[in-house]
Amino acid sequence: GRDLWLSPMLAVVLVAQAAAAGAAALAIVAVARDADDGLQRFLALSLLAAIAVIAASTAMEYSHATHGTRQARAAIRNLLRGPFATMFWWGAVVAGMIAPAALLAVSLATDGPAALLVAAAVLSLGGLFAAEHTFVKAGQSVPLS
Repeated sequence: GRDLWLSPMLAVVLVAQAAAAGAAALAIVAVARDADDGLQRFLALSLLAAIAVIAASTAMEYSHATHGTRQARAAIRNLLRGPFATMFWWGAVVAGMIAPAALLAVSLATDGPAALLVAAAVLSLGGLFAAEHTFVKAGQSVPLS
């Protein structure tokens, strides 16, 4: 296995990503089916909580303290400041975490339109794709030995 993928935080990240993907997909369906406001609010809160866990665990995942090998540190460098940085920062972080969290916070605080929930869900799903794409590519970007 690749050193980047041996992080002790990986299980937490994957569970949080699965929760976010499920909440986002269900939120889109709930809005399309005109589900009651209580269900939509629950899905918005669930998605917001999952995004918060993803953000915290991603920060820990990519800290140099959790990766002891030179190859893992090189992969993290490629992800955060190298060839995958643009997609990671703009796709995974801004579009996948910050923007959906802001939309969900506004929606929950103001009882906003369902379109905010759908936009947050779509952005978070796109961000999950960007996060996984860059994670796999960065892990493969350094030699095995």
